Amino acid sequence: MTPHSESHIVFLPCGTMEPEDNGSMDDSGPSLAYLFPVIWCPKAPSTADISRLEALGLAHTNFRNYFQFNHDWDFPQLDGVLRSLFPTLFEYLDTQEKATNYSYSSSKQDACYKYLPPYHLCVKSCRDVAIASGVDFLTGEVIYTKVKAGKRPSHDDSEIFFVTHDKIPYSVLEQWKSCTATKGAGKRKAVYISDSDTDGDFAS
Repeated sequence: MTPHSESHIVFLPCGTMEPEDNGSMDDSGPSLAYLFPVIWCPKAPSTADISRLEALGLAHTNFRNYFQFNHDWDFPQLDGVLRSLFPTLFEYLDTQEKATNYSYSSSKQDACYKYLPPYHLCVKSCRDVAIASGVDFLTGEVIYTKVKAGKRPSHDDSEIFFVTHDKIPYSVLEQWKSCTATKGAGKRKAVYISDSDTDGDFAS
């Protein structure tokens, strides 16, 4: 199957929260949304926001070759690609407290499934982004099903959003800004992912 292409890969650092059940009921009962975490800032980032996130090492744009995501990638492969694209982010996330995966079985699963990933896939709807509910360990097929399936094949408008499970403190983002500034001006060089390759409003 042909890999699907993306022009933007973006990590939102705003974190998630458990939804507040205010006891509201409709004709069918409580809203299913109360069963899943939500994004602190559900507003979809603008072009200017994505540029700022790029400056923090939290977004990449590649209009030349695009980012290629393979449908047959399992979680370790997909996670490895994201780690290679966003090394500073994952170095930080790896130092934070981990959430135990209570469904983990050491006799049946690799050790990488022992803890839940510190990030979630997001889906975009008009001007908002929301967590793709029901999926903890992402695969290439999940990315395609949740983000790409049924949409027109426009590379330049294609984008994948992730959100960190916990909010990244402003002080940490400020350090990353200082680090990228010392490396010289200009955008980060775009990275092309191949089969053999196995890194304002949203910080508030």
